[in-house]
Amino acid sequence: MIDRRNFLNAGILTAAGALIVPARAAETPATLSLSLNGSAQGPLVPRDFVGLSYETQQLETPDFFNARNRPLVRAFRDLTPAGILRIGGNTSEFSWWKERPGDTQPPRIERPIKPGQPRPDLSYAVTPAAIDALKGFLDATGWRCIYGLNLGNGVPHDMAREAAYVQRRLGKRLVAFVIGNEVDVFSSHLRDPKTWGPDTYLAEWLAAAHAITAVSPDARFILPDVAYKLDWLPAIADRWASIKNPPRIEALSHHFYKGGPNDPRIKPDRLLLRSTREAQEGKLTSDAARKMGVAYRMTEGNTAYHGGKPGVSDSYVAALWAADYMLQLMSLGYSSVNLHGGAGPAVANSVGGLAGEKMLPDAQPRPRPFYTPIGNMDGQVQPQPVYWGMKFAGLFSGARMRTVQLDAQGLNVVAYAADTAQGTLLAILNKEVSTDVRLPLPRHQSVATLSGPSLDSREARLDLTSRSVPAATVDIARSSATIFRLSKVVAAD
Repeated sequence: MIDRRNFLNAGILTAAGALIVPARAAETPATLSLSLNGSAQGPLVPRDFVGLSYETQQLETPDFFNARNRPLVRAFRDLTPAGILRIGGNTSEFSWWKERPGDTQPPRIERPIKPGQPRPDLSYAVTPAAIDALKGFLDATGWRCIYGLNLGNGVPHDMAREAAYVQRRLGKRLVAFVIGNEVDVFSSHLRDPKTWGPDTYLAEWLAAAHAITAVSPDARFILPDVAYKLDWLPAIADRWASIKNPPRIEALSHHFYKGGPNDPRIKPDRLLLRSTREAQEGKLTSDAARKMGVAYRMTEGNTAYHGGKPGVSDSYVAALWAADYMLQLMSLGYSSVNLHGGAGPAVANSVGGLAGEKMLPDAQPRPRPFYTPIGNMDGQVQPQPVYWGMKFAGLFSGARMRTVQLDAQGLNVVAYAADTAQGTLLAILNKEVSTDVRLPLPRHQSVATLSGPSLDSREARLDLTSRSVPAATVDIARSSATIFRLSKVVAAD
């Protein structure tokens, strides 16, 4: 966590210009080796790769996404000058479009309460004033927007009216519309589980999309925004060629949470362990996207679902996780990543209450929801640890990824590289909790260091002081990450 005064004055966290590393006993670091020689170029990272995701219910208060909300504007701009704000989440299925003061809520089907889902009686209006304010906020931040529409309880005519106003007001600030949030789990609370699947979803989706394009012919869409059933993506790609008059698709999308608050993997000492899931999902997603000739995005995710887990999602370990996860998705060719957050009440409403409230490890002040990149504590906007991990990874935005061979000797250390007009960037993330590492790295410059007192600390530190280092080797402290700029290609030692 960063002090608000320091954030507003500097936008970064440093310590008297010194390299910040966790305290430790003196010991000999493990020596690793890496090579960039002959490595192939990879995907180009969009300049607006870094993104945030918020619940649609946040629009219920037009003062939130508003150019007059200067602390939030500053937090967005300091995270990245060109990002993507995704508006959606579970609460998007319980909104209604109130275009005129006399409009009333459309009728709804009565449904039972389901654990982990919004209460079926949740209802709030989105108004033109909220969209006008959102436009001002996007202009002030330089960001663009992915806008979610209500498939769960909405009807095509109302979606078309809302989309027409949103497209007209946001203009070039609008990336695309998403119709429905986590549609693969509609069967648990919004649709008949006996009949719901990719085919019934596509039928409903097409009815809504065609109603929208009848009014807004230039509308573009992202789909299907699934929670975890990524086999829906190839299923949709397989069916797409047979669809008559298909709407314009900007990207395929899915969500990603490492696990739930009670998942044994969601602990400081386990969150950073690498799994094959990300790469497997990336290949499945990219294959489906290539078949349709579109991009692919991760539009909502974080460390743990249902608002996160205190002591993990709001701690330094989440910063390291975010840096690693985002750099990995850059290397897999994703167009953007939107980590979820926002105000506590909206997220609590989206999941029927924050599960982490029963898991508080101590009395320290913590944001709600626990995983939010930007918190509001005591009425003040405060970037949280995950924010600094996102900012660290965001330094690769606009670069061309390239492969890097790292001999980590079985240690939990990863490397990412990318080419820029100013040279090659090399990120080394040492996710070991008790081992420092050393690398041969001649003629380099350190440009960013991410560190914290401990994995479960509420404090994350990002030092953006650039330093030329004459030494032929570099040490990467345990539980820390550094980005270097190289002046020549590095060969294996």
